[in-house]
Amino acid sequence: MSGGFSPLTGFMNQGEYESVCHKMRLGSGVLWPMPITLDVKEEFAHTLQAGSSKIALRDPEGLMPAVLHVENVLAARPRS
Repeated sequence: MSGGFSPLTGFMNQGEYESVCHKMRLGSGVLWPMPITLDVKEEFAHTLQAGSSKIALRDPEGLMPAVLHVENVLAARPRS
């Protein structure tokens, strides 16, 4: 929300994630060395429906500054 990951406007979708993991570049070609994703517990991930689920993002005080629309649900990649 602060623009700290500009030019990103949110978490990466599957296409951007794969591009960054394999080429270290966003789909636009901009150099980007690390994927930006939301890590959740596996049990919670299984309850999500790509394209229709929403997640309330809350700050430490419990206020909800944003709602995340789930575009993709990806399994964690093993570390090499």
